[in-house]
Amino acid sequence: MLFMKVCLNKDHMIFNLFQKYSAVFSKFLNTLLIVVFIGLEELGLYAFLLASSNIFASIAGLGLRDIFVREFLKKKGKDNDQIYFVLFCEILIKISLILSSLIVLLIINFTNINFWHALSVIFLGIAETSSQMTSQKLRAIGHNTISQLCLNVRPIIVSLSLLVCYFVSSAFLQNYFIQIAVISYLLPAMFFYLYWLLKYKKLFSINLRYKEFNKNLRNFLPELPGLLALSIGNKATSRIDVIFVSSFLGMTAAGMYRLITQLVMIANASIYPIESYYKKKLAITIQSKDKFQSSQIMTKASFLGFIFYICILLPACLLFYVIPFEESIKYQDEFIISLIIVSLTGLVRSLVPLLNSYVVFINKVNKAGSILFIIVLISTMLHYFLVPIYGLVATALNVFAATLVWRIIAMRFL
Repeated sequence: MLFMKVCLNKDHMIFNLFQKYSAVFSKFLNTLLIVVFIGLEELGLYAFLLASSNIFASIAGLGLRDIFVREFLKKKGKDNDQIYFVLFCEILIKISLILSSLIVLLIINFTNINFWHALSVIFLGIAETSSQMTSQKLRAIGHNTISQLCLNVRPIIVSLSLLVCYFVSSAFLQNYFIQIAVISYLLPAMFFYLYWLLKYKKLFSINLRYKEFNKNLRNFLPELPGLLALSIGNKATSRIDVIFVSSFLGMTAAGMYRLITQLVMIANASIYPIESYYKKKLAITIQSKDKFQSSQIMTKASFLGFIFYICILLPACLLFYVIPFEESIKYQDEFIISLIIVSLTGLVRSLVPLLNSYVVFINKVNKAGSILFIIVLISTMLHYFLVPIYGLVATALNVFAATLVWRIIAMRFL
């Protein structure tokens, strides 16, 4: 019986790894398809909108996704408390999404930001926030594989949409490319949210009273500053670089940078199934104050992250340079140096795959959020002054430094 259970867990991990890499391959395929079908500049615009929507989602999501599994597990055996907490999250996220969208629309009235681009950021941000939260909810009730699929299916749908639209009408794809991408993100977000509601029918068995909402809100508010700082900080360290490259160097340079980051992302994708597999176990060991087991889990996750990363990155880079594609770009010194630095950043991330979960589970969110916020603030200033002068290399170095410093501080001082 135990043997069967172990085999089943391994099968789930292998399938989660397979679906994650299918998604990552699709992301890279999307990058190639956009360059070939539409152009490098449009790839830069796509990267800019996705990066902006991720920042939007990190603010609108309030960091709730980071504590959802922890709080849900805390209330295990107390069905009413669990349902009240879930209902509280449902209401709070929707209020936050509405307010965040209104703020963005208000801002564009006083700036020269393209209205349709801003609207695309809002819809992509809503899809991202919904998908991230739905994934955590499904994971909390034991639907681990579906929770991964909720996030991984989106780039696959984008790939299929691009291919179908190109063969039906290349002119249509060129004219409505961004709209196609937005719809491809929104549809799976809606589908999996409905799936979650179907599986968690308990949500409809109770009405949230003001007393219970207020109780959950009072429990959440002390952690809100740290959660927001942590959420924005994590996204900013890996997204704000694209925004600065787009703003200072143009959309073509942003397209080049997107090629680099997506190549490394193929290898970094191993973090997600590893985190998914060990996250719940880490939560349980930390909750039971078993430091030895917690340390063992962190070490195993780090080792697996390193092995997967190296074994995938090297063949991916080799294949990229063997295939005749964008020869005028990939042999430029700036491109090669940036690729090496971004690869080192990916290695640092793969060595601590459970960092975010660890910070949340040891209840050091506010302290960690403050530290990360300061790092991001310094990184943002460096981006602002160095990117216009030194280009992509400055961007890559800045992200590497911020990623390395954050992980060293987090693991040594938290």
